[in-house]
Amino acid sequence: MAKQQDHHALACWAAECAARVLYIFEKKTEDLRARDAIDAGKGWIRGEIAMVDARKGAFAAHAAAREARSCRCLCCISCGGTRSCNGPCERPCGACRNVCSESYLL
Repeated sequence: MAKQQDHHALACWAAECAARVLYIFEKKTEDLRARDAIDAGKGWIRGEIAMVDARKGAFAAHAAAREARSCRCLCCISCGGTRSCNGPCERPCGACRNVCSESYLL
């Protein structure tokens, strides 16, 4: 079983990774659940909130990602839809022109 210190190190790494790409998600939505989840994770690391509350934030962020996924693939969001992709858009809204070969989906 991992020690709490290991859990904190992993949570810190995950929060830092998520924070680096958060701007991509926030370009196309005003949904704050991903940002709130990062903040909750950092709060848990600092001992300010309970794990159960940080976990609720993570589940809410996953829901936000699923909702956003139904509209656009991540690489089309990050490049504004100009990236060279390998196929037709499979999104129900048709917002992006193609599905990216890397399959970077939210």
